Amino acid sequence: MSKGNYYDNIDEIPWWNWRRCQKGELQHTRKNVNKGTKKEDAENWEKVYDSYLKEFGLGKDYELYFELQAERAILQCRIVLEENQFLQNRINVLDAQIEELLKRGEGQSDDKVIVYLSKWMGSIINEKTTTAKMVYQMLDAYKQEAEEAKKQQKKNG
Repeated sequence: MSKGNYYDNIDEIPWWNWRRCQKGELQHTRKNVNKGTKKEDAENWEKVYDSYLKEFGLGKDYELYFELQAERAILQCRIVLEENQFLQNRINVLDAQIEELLKRGEGQSDDKVIVYLSKWMGSIINEKTTTAKMVYQMLDAYKQEAEEAKKQQKKNG
C-alpha cells in the first residue's frame, strides 16, 4: 500500500475530501489522486471512517435509528410466530418514526454547515485545508453555544 499517499484518519483528511468520500468517491482518500488503486482507496476510507467513529461515535440519531429497526424486526418475528396482526399497528408507528428520523437528516447540507460555521467563526472556512475533525469539533462547539443561548433565553424570559 502507498502508505504516504493516503489520508489515514479524520485528523488529517480535509473536509472537502471527506465530503467526496461520503458520496462514494473514495479516490479522495488519496493525497495525490493519480497515485493509488480502488482497493487501497476502500481500505483507507475504512481507516478514516473508523477514526471518525472512534472520535465522535455514531451519534444519537443513528443509535435511535438502529434501536427502532431492531424493535421493528422483533415485532415482525412476533407477528409470524404468534399470528398476532395487532402488532402491525406498532410496526406502522415505528415506520413513521424511522421515516421522520431519516427526513431530519436530509435537511442538513454540508455546504450550509460550512456557511454557518464561517459566520459563527467570523471568517471563511477553507474546505480544502480544514480537516474533517476540526469541522466536527467546531460544529460541536457551535451546537453547545446555541444550547447555552437557548437556556439563557428561557431563563431571561
